[in-house]
Amino acid sequence: MRGMKKWLPFKSLTGQYEALDQMKKKRAEMAKPSLSEDEIEDLNRSLNELKRGDNATVTFYHDHEIYNRQAIFIRCDPVEGKAFFLGLTISMGDLLNIHLA
Repeated sequence: MRGMKKWLPFKSLTGQYEALDQMKKKRAEMAKPSLSEDEIEDLNRSLNELKRGDNATVTFYHDHEIYNRQAIFIRCDPVEGKAFFLGLTISMGDLLNIHLA
């Protein structure tokens, strides 16, 4: 009957799983992509064309990851350097792309 048992790994070190999870997360981190002048102009043009209530697909960088979200545009504040969407506030420096949905 001994061959029928399923062996589980032995947890020999305390905190080993937390350390491994941190290592996996660190490996998956992405560097912030830099935009060319043309991409920056396209992004500014897209921001200027947006009206309150427009549904847009927003691509942005946050916490070493790139996200794509559908969001409803509220306003853009160049003084604060932020774009406001329903349930989402994005720094202008983190915006990568905006498309009207």
